Amino acid sequence: MEKNKNFKVRKLKLLLLFFLVGVAFLIFKKEIHAVSVTSLNVEWFGRGGSMRGAIEDEYRKSYLREFILKHIPRSDVYVFQEIVDVDLFRSYFPEFKCRTHDENKDYLHVVMCTRDFKFIKFKVLEPTRLSRFGLRPVIMGLFKNKLGQKFNVFGVHLKAGVSDTDVRFQQIQMMESELKLNVPGVLIGDFNSFPKAITGLNYSDTQIFARHLWPVGWVEAPLREITFFSRRKNKLDRVYVKNMENTEVQVLGPCKENLKSGQKFHRKTYYEKFISDHCAIRYSGGPKLLVWPEI
Repeated sequence: MEKNKNFKVRKLKLLLLFFLVGVAFLIFKKEIHAVSVTSLNVEWFGRGGSMRGAIEDEYRKSYLREFILKHIPRSDVYVFQEIVDVDLFRSYFPEFKCRTHDENKDYLHVVMCTRDFKFIKFKVLEPTRLSRFGLRPVIMGLFKNKLGQKFNVFGVHLKAGVSDTDVRFQQIQMMESELKLNVPGVLIGDFNSFPKAITGLNYSDTQIFARHLWPVGWVEAPLREITFFSRRKNKLDRVYVKNMENTEVQVLGPCKENLKSGQKFHRKTYYEKFISDHCAIRYSGGPKLLVWPEI
């Protein structure tokens, strides 16, 4: 009787040990494999949110710091669009390590930042530049997660304008050699994409983009809410992934329906004045990899 009792106790202890090891492994795996990337178009940063503004008109420092650092979950990589004054932006966020293109030029920049990772490589995709002024190139950063797995992040701010679908598609086509790389990746930013009901074309912008992205392994991560709410409600900002497990895409700001108006960044008029006319989007996932516990 005593022997059976001891056997049962040992069995329960063993089962409990296996359970705890399994839980610890799952937590470890989740923390290790998670990769998070946030994108935010900060409307005309360095000009106070207006194309006609001046540097002395920029007043959003405390509001931007509060929203980005406290209301967006901490992310591994950040991609910002419409950054006119890069040095001023860096001074706002000294905890970020940021890279961009054409730093000294006075126009809209795409800026890529990280807090905890290092840039293994940073590249400006020159063929994607617009016009003779070389505007809005796509930028790419190569990083490693905590397991040493490499992944690319592409930051985009494609050509704006309802009638410029062909230009946006050309910019994506010009990324071909990098998009074909067999490296897990996140393609994120302001795509300025419109539905066919607005462009008048037979296909939506995203359907046209897919013709080039799908054959080389890129799929769009599900995004249910709008991301732009000013002149018209639309999903201008998007996320595409390659060889990544899509776990979640969050929209942060006032774009969701039925938000509590008591939170100031959920109020559209407040948010548009002190942050932007775009909401932030945050992808969280990780490179596809099966990991088995050691026995």
